[in-house]
Amino acid sequence: ELAVQGEYLDKVGAVLREQGLTFVTHNHTPEILNGARETRSNLRLTRPENMGLCVDTHWVLRGGESPIGLLREWGSRVKALHLRNSTSGVWSESFGPGDIDHKEIAAWIRQTGYAGPLIVELAYEAATPRTRPLRENLRLGREYIREVFGC
Repeated sequence: ELAVQGEYLDKVGAVLREQGLTFVTHNHTPEILNGARETRSNLRLTRPENMGLCVDTHWVLRGGESPIGLLREWGSRVKALHLRNSTSGVWSESFGPGDIDHKEIAAWIRQTGYAGPLIVELAYEAATPRTRPLRENLRLGREYIREVFGC
């Protein structure tokens, strides 16, 4: 199944590239489980010009892998980053310090020259504390982005 998937992802990417588009896949936990087996297979079976990655760092963490480790491994195949954080495994109320070290990710960005988008995903699950209005959470997240990423 992974061989067929890789073959078709490469074909989709080639068609989109011919139309001037960039094809990226986004991960959730299942693609990262078992040593990121599915994502690594997709990368092995597709050409870099046909498929890149939108790495969701928190789903990587929930899949049992190191976000910074996979960013370093996947390097130039990373075309977009989805950023979120948690505290003790529970999604945070605002984007800020927590289980993922975003300072390491910011350093990786500077070292590699990554110029793709940083997409902050603020999402709540049942156990997420809700102590502030959304506007305040967004403001705090913006301050954290300035502090850590310098933008």
